[in-house]
Amino acid sequence: MYSKLIEILNDSPADDDTLNVLANVLRNISNDSDLKEHFSNKRVVLSMIAKLSPQALLVLQKTNRWPIMEAPNKASITVGGIMNGDNSEYIAQGLLETGIFNDISITSLGLAIKELEVNGLCFTASGTVDGKNVVQETLTDSGKEVYKLIQ
Repeated sequence: MYSKLIEILNDSPADDDTLNVLANVLRNISNDSDLKEHFSNKRVVLSMIAKLSPQALLVLQKTNRWPIMEAPNKASITVGGIMNGDNSEYIAQGLLETGIFNDISITSLGLAIKELEVNGLCFTASGTVDGKNVVQETLTDSGKEVYKLIQ
């Protein structure tokens, strides 16, 4: 965690949102009443956090606001409710339209989503709501564990 903090501060100017994410991680770890028992699990989650860019951490922190969107008008393969292929730019556009992110370009947002997917923290879920095909970026179990520490 310390090395992640140093890395972020060395690579770019301190950003309130990013510092807030890291502060939440430290608070959530230190507030664990049985840290000894849970430390092994937290160490794995901390290593996942250490691999993520500041943009990916910010996107992940706002998971509870990820919208359900109309499915893209393109041929796609869905297996078990998971849409295959690269949908990161489409998801990024949907996130920008909701106003969740104001200071991130669509390219940076798309790359952050792709980063989360490649690291196994989220995927594009596909389904039907009121007869319409919809998609939503959804956390994996690993993503949920990381989210618990950064919220």
